[in-house]
Amino acid sequence: MQVLKFGGSSVAHSDSIKRICSLLEKKPKGKYAIVVSALGNITDQLIQCSKLAYERNNVYKNIIEKIEIRHFNIIKELFPIYYQSHLISWIKKNINNLESLCHGIFQVKALSKRTLDEIMSFGELFSSFIIAKKLKKYGLNAIFKDSRELIITDSKFGCAKVDFITSNHHILQFFRKEKSEYVVLPGFIGSNLKKQTTTLGRGGSDYTAAILASAISASLLEIWTDVSGMMTANPKMVNQAFPIKEISYEEAMELSHFGAKVIYPPTIQPAMKKNIPIQIKNTFYPIDPGTLIHISQKKKIRKLVTGISGIQNLALFTLKKVSGMIGISGYYKRLFEVLSREKINVIFIIKNYSEHFITTGIHEMDIIKAKTVINSEFSKEIYQKYIDPLKIEYDLCIIALVGENIKNIHVTSGKMFSSLGKNRINVRAISQGSTEKNISAVIQKKDFKKALNTLHETFFEKSPKKINLFIIVRKVENKLLEKIDKQKNYLLEKLKLQIIIGLSNIKRIYFDNYHGINFI
Repeated sequence: MQVLKFGGSSVAHSDSIKRICSLLEKKPKGKYAIVVSALGNITDQLIQCSKLAYERNNVYKNIIEKIEIRHFNIIKELFPIYYQSHLISWIKKNINNLESLCHGIFQVKALSKRTLDEIMSFGELFSSFIIAKKLKKYGLNAIFKDSRELIITDSKFGCAKVDFITSNHHILQFFRKEKSEYVVLPGFIGSNLKKQTTTLGRGGSDYTAAILASAISASLLEIWTDVSGMMTANPKMVNQAFPIKEISYEEAMELSHFGAKVIYPPTIQPAMKKNIPIQIKNTFYPIDPGTLIHISQKKKIRKLVTGISGIQNLALFTLKKVSGMIGISGYYKRLFEVLSREKINVIFIIKNYSEHFITTGIHEMDIIKAKTVINSEFSKEIYQKYIDPLKIEYDLCIIALVGENIKNIHVTSGKMFSSLGKNRINVRAISQGSTEKNISAVIQKKDFKKALNTLHETFFEKSPKKINLFIIVRKVENKLLEKIDKQKNYLLEKLKLQIIIGLSNIKRIYFDNYHGINFI
């Protein structure tokens, strides 16, 4: 059995849904669990509805109407007239429930995380119901199944924790009895033991697919998106980036942690436990091979670096003890407990061995909350001047090299920092992760794109061959120099040839044996 997940971009409109149905129709005979996200941007609109209702802004009704019309239009584009009424009435019934929830928020001016989870669930419920019915119209033996009946979680609304023992039991029981070849399920949602709707966090549809795949020991988990796999770098910033054909689970987790958005990070763990390969494919170019995430092939010769990723909008805060506090236990424990309690994600840690200070990297959006809770936690020590006031640095980012062999290759860090240095990119801090599969550096946010391109060129692109051309003449003709200068970029970009030129006449000699001569 295989599990396939289709993201929001893959179900954006009626043509996208037809493309999915056609793709599934061509699959070999077998059993498939199909997990789908909400239509593109629907989840954001649902969140906006709830917030506007909370603010007692009647505009929320207009947004609900837009959501309703969009789904009605898709139904009209996908199904013949005689088949539409049943689907439209099902959508309308749920839209009424959505309106009731938002009206309640409007009346009492209260928006709980529990209510927000219920509101956000409508997007996936609508899309999965429509796709299941469309597959049936294609002649495929397909049914819709509500994921909330299978995936059981705790009651931490907004990002619930899965009860794997109970969920696996429900999933196995269902699929053992179900005879349909295609089961379509909404991603992102589950329920607690009280049957209240919960969500698994943004990107949770990937996670839903991985939970199902792990429970049924699927032969393959396919993640269908709008890119042809995990890339060597962000293609929006690095034009030369290309898909990674194969990658280990650990490398994929590292790239995801440092900002690669192709796959939701928690997705990898359940699949890795059961050694289920994950294939990332492009819905719009299904013939592209994509990226295969699987167990590390240790015998295979791998490149120094598998991929480059990074996180922008990073802030560093430093908590520094004075000499009288050195050696006192519980200092770090208290710091990370308070951050964990406030659900502040720690991206980067620098600790000196004398325990004199600790520097931590977090998202800029969390820094005000972090400053407040840390100052509160250590208020007594700060007042008694055992600890210095929190020092905060803004406008930073983190860039990471990820690779299976990084821990064994000493030249990697040398090449990384030499390359950054030559391009005048200052490194604020460095770290090697506990998995020893990444080397990361904190740099200025303004240098992020430049650093990505610099490192990608260093580790993934062939270095240009240098031709040392030296011209000795009585008089250097401008036309000759202009012709050479015009060809420099062409030779570098197309043929990977770099012309290093020296000039001499009877009076003077000039050359630059590193950069070459710039005639502009």
